[in-house]
Amino acid sequence: MRWKEVEDHTADTGLHLWGKTPEECIMAAVIGFVNLVTDPGTLVIDEDTKIDSETWYDTDDGADVTLLDVLNDLLYDLEVNDRLPVAILTAEMSGEWFVLGCRTGKWVQDISTSKTEIKAITWQDLELRETEKGVWKGYVIFDI
Repeated sequence: MRWKEVEDHTADTGLHLWGKTPEECIMAAVIGFVNLVTDPGTLVIDEDTKIDSETWYDTDDGADVTLLDVLNDLLYDLEVNDRLPVAILTAEMSGEWFVLGCRTGKWVQDISTSKTEIKAITWQDLELRETEKGVWKGYVIFDI
């Protein structure tokens, strides 16, 4: 599983994703998203701010839409609750569902590092598919 930031994309940024499974690509996207937004080591994780959560996503519309849904939820949680994942506890496809479990930490002004402000996850060139070689690859663009 790995991710790489997209270079030379006008007014946007994004991620190229690779993995053995769609779950690995989605995990790479979560890690990449967090690293674009902040230095994960600067998130506050203590008994008052730490939350473990599990979210189920319907995969009927395809792996690429599931990827978009996961990233939209991350952006929402950051904007509304100042929370970002610090650890992925569960990431698995279970029939027609994708389950993502994360431990989250709090982004705190003057403590947490600010890198890139992401305004939206776009549909532009969105991709998450299996290649002919059996490797999964993905591509997602963020409006910044």
